[in-house]
Amino acid sequence: MPVLTNTVAYKGVFGNTRVAIFNVTGAVASGSVSGGGVGYVFAATVSPISMATAALNVQVNSLEAGTAAAGSVGIKGMTAGDNFFLTVYGRA
Repeated sequence: MPVLTNTVAYKGVFGNTRVAIFNVTGAVASGSVSGGGVGYVFAATVSPISMATAALNVQVNSLEAGTAAAGSVGIKGMTAGDNFFLTVYGRA
């Protein structure tokens, strides 16, 4: 089973900023999201849909283990089944 199930719900460009919105469901406690046309992440926001935890940790331009990875968002502290929108802002 994959660590995270994610689909791109929206992808667009606003001025010089690319925006991608992912619908993410956690299968275990950590994972990472990348893609959506964003090569370097400026910021990421979480909008809960159904969350069993309030201790979500989001790391931009990093994998969940803390390894640098431009264009990725590492996520830790999830509970299996947590579902949320992850909005990523960045550049190509």
